[in-house]
Amino acid sequence: MPTGISNDGLNMRLSNDFNKVNKRLLKNINKLSTGARITQAADNPAGLAVANSLESSASGLRNTLESLHGASSMMSVAEGGLSQISGILTRAKDLAMQSINGTVDSNSRKAMNSEFQGLKNEISRLAGATEFNGQKLLNGDLAPNSSNRVNVSVGSPSNPANQVNINVIEGSNASQLGLQNTDILTRENAQKALGALGQASNQVQANRSNIGALTGRFAQAASHMGISIENFTSAAAGIQALDYATETSAFSKNQVQQQASISSIAQSRMNMVGQLLNIKA
Repeated sequence: MPTGISNDGLNMRLSNDFNKVNKRLLKNINKLSTGARITQAADNPAGLAVANSLESSASGLRNTLESLHGASSMMSVAEGGLSQISGILTRAKDLAMQSINGTVDSNSRKAMNSEFQGLKNEISRLAGATEFNGQKLLNGDLAPNSSNRVNVSVGSPSNPANQVNINVIEGSNASQLGLQNTDILTRENAQKALGALGQASNQVQANRSNIGALTGRFAQAASHMGISIENFTSAAAGIQALDYATETSAFSKNQVQQQASISSIAQSRMNMVGQLLNIKA
């Protein structure tokens, strides 16, 4: 009688086992090559969601930090302009002091006044020309009572609690500093000009102090954001980082199982060939 061939079920099971172990091996290889524990959502849906949230928070803080660095640069430009104005005021004071001297004649005072007026014009030019990315800094646009309100984000999320207003710089042209009607053509006028120059210097110094306070606050906020970014990034990496020892062990185990499956399939096929050869008419 003929010998029956009943290996179909066995071959199907062996084939399914082989496919399963092969899929596990592919996952092992993918994880080992990328260094990531989660290479697809199915690996760990909850972990992936948390990691993505952490990375999103870090990304948002990086953008905020970049804007904060821009604001710090803006303040540096403003402070640089005020520093130049302060130097000009110092020269103007020197001229006023010279004009007060009773030994100076009218011609000398006219020459000194010509320079004095030129210095005032330069102060106004600097106040109008000092800007950052199109934003005027010293012309009064950033004064406390200006309608042009400028806020800088110092944290995430970008809500009112994390906004810092930078309208702290009073206008610094000659008129805004109270120098518009000053001259040093006479001793009396030079004396009045000296008083006005003192008040102008005080206003410039107040502006520089306000800028310094903002710059210090920005530095503290930037430091805090840097730490937060590092923590978020580290936490996300911890969730997704691969345990190489565990994954390598799993890879080796799956390799052995793959070889065993291949051997089983080969043996099953040999048995089938044997059965075919043993079929008798």
